[in-house]
Amino acid sequence: MLIHIANIIILASFLVSDVMWLRALSIVGGGVWISYFTVAFTEVNWSGIGWNVVFTAINVWYIVKLILERRPIQLTEHERSLKHLVAPDLSPRDWSQLIKKGQVIAGKELIIEKEAVLDSIYLVMAGKLSLENDKLNEERLTSGQLFGGLSYLNDVPFDQQVKEYDELSLIAWNKDVLKKYLQDAPHIEAIFQRLFGDEIARRKQVL
Repeated sequence: MLIHIANIIILASFLVSDVMWLRALSIVGGGVWISYFTVAFTEVNWSGIGWNVVFTAINVWYIVKLILERRPIQLTEHERSLKHLVAPDLSPRDWSQLIKKGQVIAGKELIIEKEAVLDSIYLVMAGKLSLENDKLNEERLTSGQLFGGLSYLNDVPFDQQVKEYDELSLIAWNKDVLKKYLQDAPHIEAIFQRLFGDEIARRKQVL
């Protein structure tokens, strides 16, 4: 009888579409199998019990992982407002993961050598920033605006320098890390392409 119950539960696990339920039912089925191997033989079948304990442990591990992945994402006020400006249609989870790929820095930590080939691109998270080129043309950036995109796209030197900033915080993404990440995330790559386009348009206005 136990063997039929176990197989029915395992069969039910194959019929559900949610991975969480599949693994939960597999755990229940495994528990029934353990009971079967305990009472259905003249001696306890330890090998059968052992294998089902291993399968159950694996399923428990993945259920915990799924629960952690499905937890609601808590964004800070700056992260929420920046998402609204830059990527309103992106899920909070994808936005949170994108931010974690970068580094949040304060304006006082922004060090850019003149004519340097940047190893990162920068997105203004909060505050204001003024950049100046050799012709003394000034470009003013606020929240949601990116710079360093031309260096990212073409590996050309950054031909501007920081003139001044006010209560500035930025997100900096290493170029190599970002390029690798965007290869598997075309919906996020589209966001950066738009930001790069906005930067190129701004640069043309100040040249």
